[in-house]
Amino acid sequence: MTRTPVKSSNIAAIAHDATAQRLEVQFAPNRLGESSVYEYYGVGEPTFEELAAASSIGRAFKFIRDAYPCRKIAEIGPDGIERPVEAVVS
Repeated sequence: MTRTPVKSSNIAAIAHDATAQRLEVQFAPNRLGESSVYEYYGVGEPTFEELAAASSIGRAFKFIRDAYPCRKIAEIGPDGIERPVEAVVS
């Protein structure tokens, strides 16, 4: 999936696979320049479209965060390199 940058203080980019109903969320970097990428499961196209069109991506995302299972799939270091992880978050 190719992530699209979004205007949000907490979320850097999002991507969606409509067939697999997967949403990827790349969070904004912390003070050290590190960020994480999570994958959310069961997110349909209408939910993704609402998220992408929301005036506040962060506020709209809270519904998804609380309603869908997820796992951390990558960490991005200050060097900008994305490294996959195996940890299951829930």
